Amino acid sequence: FRPPAASAAPPTEAELERLNQTLMTRVNASGRVYLTHTRLRERFALRLSVGQTRTEERHLREAWQCLRETADALG
Repeated sequence: FRPPAASAAPPTEAELERLNQTLMTRVNASGRVYLTHTRLRERFALRLSVGQTRTEERHLREAWQCLRETADALG
């Protein structure tokens, strides 16, 4: 997730990593969704597993809402 384009200066990769780590920590602390992370081509990437057989569309919508709300709160 990247901050809005209205930012004064584009964030560095280190800043993006800190933002995404904070996002992951806060989402996980909410108890609503659980994220993990990995590195893809040396970049921090968030992961959400949706392959469980009982996963429904509503679960994905709820996860996306939680991510958006948490990201918005980070400002």
